Amino acid sequence: MERFNTTPELDIYLISKGEKAEFQSATLANQLRENGYSVELDLSSSAFGKQFKRADRSGAIIALILGDAEAKAGKVQLKWLASGEQSEITQAELLEQAEAFQRQIANQRIQ
Repeated sequence: MERFNTTPELDIYLISKGEKAEFQSATLANQLRENGYSVELDLSSSAFGKQFKRADRSGAIIALILGDAEAKAGKVQLKWLASGEQSEITQAELLEQAEAFQRQIANQRIQ
């Protein structure tokens, strides 16, 4: 019997640590899904290093990192997993620029 992979490709792996960060990351994950992203949310409360390893193995294109400091400031660290390039962006900007990020994700999949 032939098996087909029915799991969608993962766009974003959301890493969070801290009570406020975990609450906000759940909300952000839902907002991202509403914008068409496939998102995996790590609420394990593991150390950031362990969560980064899971993000790398997940096949996601982007990791979003949200600690309590970022949650308080309304920001998130955005890391392109293939290149390691990382930048800080507000959560509002992330949602406003959804189409641009989706194009970048599609380009990463082609490469």
